[in-house]
Amino acid sequence: MKKFISLFLSLTMILSITAGIDLSAYANDFLSATPISTGGAWYNDSLDVKQENDYFSFEVKSDSKIIIKFMTYMSAYMHLYDSDFKELTSANSTSATASSPETLTKNLGLEKGVYYILINSPGSIGETGKYRLSVTAEPYGNQETEPNDFDHATVLQCDKTMKAAFTYQDGEDWFKLYVPVNATVNIRMISNISTSARLYNNDLTKYWFCHFDSYPDDTEIAVDTYNLTAGTYYLHVFRVFSDSGSYTVNWSMNVPVSKPSSLKVSTRNTTSLKLSWSKVSGASGYQLQQYKNSKWTTIKTTTATAYTVSKLAASTTYKFRVRAYKTISSKNYYSDWTNLTTPTKPSTASISSLKSSKSKQLTVKWKKLNCTGYQIQYSTSSKFTNSKTLTITKNSTTSKTVSKLKGKKKYYVRVRAYKTVNGTRYYGSWSKAKSVTTKK
Repeated sequence: MKKFISLFLSLTMILSITAGIDLSAYANDFLSATPISTGGAWYNDSLDVKQENDYFSFEVKSDSKIIIKFMTYMSAYMHLYDSDFKELTSANSTSATASSPETLTKNLGLEKGVYYILINSPGSIGETGKYRLSVTAEPYGNQETEPNDFDHATVLQCDKTMKAAFTYQDGEDWFKLYVPVNATVNIRMISNISTSARLYNNDLTKYWFCHFDSYPDDTEIAVDTYNLTAGTYYLHVFRVFSDSGSYTVNWSMNVPVSKPSSLKVSTRNTTSLKLSWSKVSGASGYQLQQYKNSKWTTIKTTTATAYTVSKLAASTTYKFRVRAYKTISSKNYYSDWTNLTTPTKPSTASISSLKSSKSKQLTVKWKKLNCTGYQIQYSTSSKFTNSKTLTITKNSTTSKTVSKLKGKKKYYVRVRAYKTVNGTRYYGSWSKAKSVTTKK
């Protein structure tokens, strides 16, 4: 320690000769400096003797933006030093007077540690007078782990935003990314300092340039996308100039998942639909949704490839969609949707009247249903062999007279409703058959 102080004093004596600053008791005065807070309170003092040096110290408890304000009523200097007594920055006023003070401000990012301020009016200036001093610390709140270099890179979790900072002493950071599967990776950064970055593979033999750059006081949001194979990667973030400040960085990935190639109804009833879809290789499961109440609602998450939707209304059109997903590190990655618009079966029709009032014809009546139309089937066989079918295209029509039949012949008749969706007809069940003998 003595050798260090001796060397330090020798260097500072050389500086004092060239700059006119008396630093003969430099180290001792630093160690006995007056502590001040970093809460922004003003400290009032004065240089009462020419060539006087006033020393102050303050502690930065975490990486922070430091704002130093020096208000002087004389020509004077303000110097900032780190705990090794290395000068970091300085400011001076050569025109301030007792009647016209000047305020000098220094903004810079500092690491956790103890710092010193020297106030003096050295050399040929040698003035005396009042001054005021304040220090304000605004913690960056960074989450990176120091030393954040390549050998100690901070792990950056997928979908987790990391807040980091560049200080006066530290202008680069390293982050480690674990990509578990082949994926499209998006790296997003928000910064208000001039920043750039490179993404490296595991052995640093290949890198991709990240297009991050911004100018001081101009916040920029940048997103870069890369198609990466599974593995470990390193993100090297560094400042372009000597700016201090904070930034945020995160990454996400899009995992390709094939969508089910088909979605169909395997069993159709009046109040239920059994849906089935094609299996997707490698899928962890499937998400099935129904459109109701003007929005899509998940009705089932399952590992199966079929599901019965119940409590539906007869002859009603419904919309469904299904997608596959893969679960990686507790997060689901989804495919695109496969959609289906389809109705339930119409209710079973019921014949209310079947008569033959005129020769060689019959009249059938049925109850109105919620449907698009009806079909009437008639035959001289109770098994409806060699039957004929008539289609009624209006659901408001509830009777039909069939003529040109054989006289004094027994005919069997049944009715069913149908629903048309996207050009396809969906039929309800046939009513119970009724019979009538035509007049001669």
